[in-house]
Amino acid sequence: MKPNVSISKVLVSAFVSVVIICLSAYSEAQTKSIKLTLKDKLTQESIEHANATLIDLKDSLILASQLSHDDGIVNFNIKKAGKYKIVVEKEGYVSETCYSTFSNKQDDSQMYFTLVMNKKRRGK
Repeated sequence: MKPNVSISKVLVSAFVSVVIICLSAYSEAQTKSIKLTLKDKLTQESIEHANATLIDLKDSLILASQLSHDDGIVNFNIKKAGKYKIVVEKEGYVSETCYSTFSNKQDDSQMYFTLVMNKKRRGK
């Protein structure tokens, strides 16, 4: 007895669909995150409303830009492994930069930074 060709095609199509769904879920689970806390060097108080810009170092593309919250925290989500730069600017403070590298390892999914910023000297 010959197997039904149309049933085989349906089974293969269903299997491929399940694999694609699983790969999509795995990819979403691999989202990386950076949590950046901004502090004043002298007072150790949180720096609110500083502008933080996330840049992909591979192509110098700006991926995101946002202001720090009242608690001085900025969060970025990254969808792929790579090397990144974060530039932080706030009026009255010296601009600061930090760097981050994410691999494809499953345990390499979060990074936490505390960035201490110096106030600009008067007249400069």
